[in-house]
Amino acid sequence: MNDREKIIRALEPVRASGDMVREVLDMADRKKRNTGRKTGRILAAAAAAAVLLIGTALAVGGLGRDRGLMRMLHLTEETIRQAEEAGILESPAASDTHEGITVEAAQCAVDGDSLMAAFRIEGLELGTGEAPSVDHCRVFIGGTEIGSLGWSFDRGMSWDGSRFVYDDGTPADLGASGEPIPRYVRPNGSVELDLSVAPDGTRELGELPGQEIEVRFYDVCGTEGPWVLRWTLSGSAERLTYAPAAVLGDTGATLTEVVLSPISLKLVYAFPMQTFEEIGLNEYGEQIPVRTLKEPPLPGGVVLRDGTELRDITGGGILGYTGNETEVFTVEMNLSRIIDPAEVTALLLHEVGYGDVPASEMTWYTVQLRD
Repeated sequence: MNDREKIIRALEPVRASGDMVREVLDMADRKKRNTGRKTGRILAAAAAAAVLLIGTALAVGGLGRDRGLMRMLHLTEETIRQAEEAGILESPAASDTHEGITVEAAQCAVDGDSLMAAFRIEGLELGTGEAPSVDHCRVFIGGTEIGSLGWSFDRGMSWDGSRFVYDDGTPADLGASGEPIPRYVRPNGSVELDLSVAPDGTRELGELPGQEIEVRFYDVCGTEGPWVLRWTLSGSAERLTYAPAAVLGDTGATLTEVVLSPISLKLVYAFPMQTFEEIGLNEYGEQIPVRTLKEPPLPGGVVLRDGTELRDITGGGILGYTGNETEVFTVEMNLSRIIDPAEVTALLLHEVGYGDVPASEMTWYTVQLRD
């Protein structure tokens, strides 16, 4: 099962239309992503893309916020206020200008293990629907370059359940083949670039707050730069650790450790390595048998103290066995919502769904963490 098939499967639970699936695939194909860790598979960007497209369209009414970040984290005015009070969300004072183009760090959500940031870019001249571009980005935290990062430009529209709408509530214009035309440029002439740094297994848990971050952007819409922005991360190092020892049905996996942070999580499983055979395609488009590593049930959401279930909240990160390890499987990823770890009572996990098993028929598991 390749990455595009995984993206399509990830969208099955929300009954996405064919056009929407194509849009998500297009976004995932364009998304820049690097990784500094070679042990473990990089998670597909499907969950983050689905959040960007499926999330409820936000009313414009004077919010004055950075909408890409709001969409990625399902933020409202109330949750923004709560996140700012908790120190998770900040507005850094960092900017740089070259050749009339200014890049400014607008908002940043940080916990101990990952971050998401919105950058406002001014001075670009773009035609209708023309996509802005950044050829390369490098991030240094505490002087060490980070590999597990991704970035994309906010497209200025949301999926309202039946169609794409722009931020002002009007239906999105459609291209010749029916695809929605993005509205990258805001009324004030700026565009928003959203950057995420996911856990990559190389950083100590909780180490981001208090560190200096340096972000470098290269070649913005054909202008070289670089644009260099530096500030000290605040954020929250809060995290809760559980040892549930939960046997996950007949999958052969036991969930042994759960670490929850406001915008990231880590899971550790006792899961002896297993493989299975599925049909793939070679470079000539011919079907061939492929041996694939089986994965344990993966995180799909959380249950809050009041009984609310939050699903489809996982983003980028890593999963797999480390080095020569064949018994312990680890998942580390960021979230597409800000959560209060103390409010989470249970974790929701789902089978991966190999072969022809549709997402609607996958088995879900609820692991109780606290009363």
